[in-house]
Amino acid sequence: MAKSVGNIALLSDALDEYGRDALVMYVLSGHYRQPLAFSSESLEQARRSVERIANFCRLVRRAGEERTGDEPGAVVTRARERFFSALREDFNTPQALAELFELVAEGNRRLERDEAMPGVSAALAERLEVIGLERLLAQDEAVDEEALRLAAEREEARRARDYPRADRARNELRERGYEIRDTPEGPVLVPTRRT
Repeated sequence: MAKSVGNIALLSDALDEYGRDALVMYVLSGHYRQPLAFSSESLEQARRSVERIANFCRLVRRAGEERTGDEPGAVVTRARERFFSALREDFNTPQALAELFELVAEGNRRLERDEAMPGVSAALAERLEVIGLERLLAQDEAVDEEALRLAAEREEARRARDYPRADRARNELRERGYEIRDTPEGPVLVPTRRT
């Protein structure tokens, strides 16, 4: 990067565009001994990674303590050992993240099949705190009334097979900062903007 070439990116601009958590993920994605290639694509990838973890946190909250609490099972215990082993080996954050995403993938498979994954809630909290992403565990802010109205309108339009109207409602939700996800329990509004 060089000021004379005009390819300078200010930290404040990156924070405004991608958010704190995406920047933390971006920095963790590279080994501290190696240079990181700065690009909007790499920051966008970091943002998607953060959203993947945030979505898993939501799934864990919806699953409840009866499926995610208590003593950790073998899968969670092995994942913990691999995560901390990667950090002990020259602070290998890319490998630690890979282990975290393995836990997320396995958790998604199990919890979406309505299977128990004992200890995943505490394990997730522990790992996210270690890497500075504990904010992802926080409950999403309450959805505003207009977004709820649009979600209901979309659902009504889908039932009536009025797909253009359903698409308009979905697009308005996107503009308001929400993505709508259809789950077995019904549609769920997920905020798309994280700071």
